[in-house]
Amino acid sequence: MGASSWAIPVGILAAIVVVGFAFFWWWFPRTWRGGVKQDDSKLDDMSPEDREQRRRKNREIIERFTHARAAERGEVVGSVGGGAVGREMEDKGVQLVTDARG
Repeated sequence: MGASSWAIPVGILAAIVVVGFAFFWWWFPRTWRGGVKQDDSKLDDMSPEDREQRRRKNREIIERFTHARAAERGEVVGSVGGGAVGREMEDKGVQLVTDARG
């Protein structure tokens, strides 16, 4: 009885998948640890002023994203306190999204 015509291609494909999986299993943790070490060394080298500047920049990015998402949903985006316009909109039942700045 002869071998099926699909046995050899399936066996080769299975071998390629196993080798790829083994390579990924070996490569990914090493690369991940290297990236974490690199990030940690960059943060250790930063001055407190640079860290605060980075925090401010990150907060601004998050705030812009939050406001953009709120605008997409049709919500009115305002600042804390909102002024007369903000109070008027709240009286009409419009949900205001306020700034996270303190």
